Formats: sequence, structure tokens, C-alpha cells
Amino acid sequence: MKKRGFTLVEIIISIAILSIAIFPFIEIINNNMKLSSEAHKNYKAIYYSKGLLEELKLKITQNSGDNLKNYDKYTEKNRGIRKPTQNIDVLDTEFYRTISVKSITEIELNGENLLDDDYIHLLSYGDKDNTFIIKVDCYESSTDKIYATLKWLYRR
Repeated sequence: MKKRGFTLVEIIISIAILSIAIFPFIEIINNNMKLSSEAHKNYKAIYYSKGLLEELKLKITQNSGDNLKNYDKYTEKNRGIRKPTQNIDVLDTEFYRTISVKSITEIELNGENLLDDDYIHLLSYGDKDNTFIIKVDCYESSTDKIYATLKWLYRR
């Protein structure tokens, strides 16, 4: 009498082998999804930071740099970022933004380390009291992790 089909042991062994073979692919897919999510968060944070910085540039240049300190310590924490969607204002609470405004003199007095190329170039000439670094940071609301930092050097 001939046997047809597979025994229970053969089926269990084949399932175990398939599970071992598929596991690395599942791990790769999972890692790619995490990286994609992180890249999307970085993109949104840069987009939001750039939007606020451009809005700030417009306000400052229209007002000739008056009241720059009014923008210092601005934050959207616990409020969310307004984004217009089909004529309805929607708040994105995943991120929040902050602004800091400091003159080159203030930065030197506080001993802050902003020695990038632009800063070194500014130190070589000009009025340090009327030269400002305006910085926009974008944080993830749930972790307070900084996702984007943009700086703008402004001279009155």
C-alpha cells in the first residue's frame, strides 16, 4: 500500500524552515518602514521650520528689523502648527517650533559655541551689536526631540 501526502512531522519541519527563511525579510521590511517614517518626520520638520523662518524674514524686512527681540523665545509648544487645508485651519500637533534671536555680542558674552563658517566670517568685520542670529528649531511634541534647526544671519 502506497502512502500519499505528508506526515505531521514533515509539515512541522517545513513550517519551521519557512519561518526561519522568512524572518530576515520581515526584519528588513520593518527596518525600512522605520527609516521611511523617520525620513518623513525630518522632511515635515524642515518644511515647518523653513515656513516659519520665511514668514519671520518677511516680517523683519518689512519692519526694518525693529523689535527683533519680540520674536525671541517664541514657542508653539502645546498649541500645534497651523496648516491651511482646503480653507480650513488644521493644527498639526506632532511638532512645535521655537524661535531664538541673539546678537553676536550676546552670543560671545554667553560663551556659546556657534563657530560655523558664517559665524567666523561675521566676526571678521561689522557691527556685532546689530548682527543677529535668528534660529528656528522644530521639535517632535511627544519626545521634545529636535528634528530641524535653521539659522538666519541678519544685519540691521
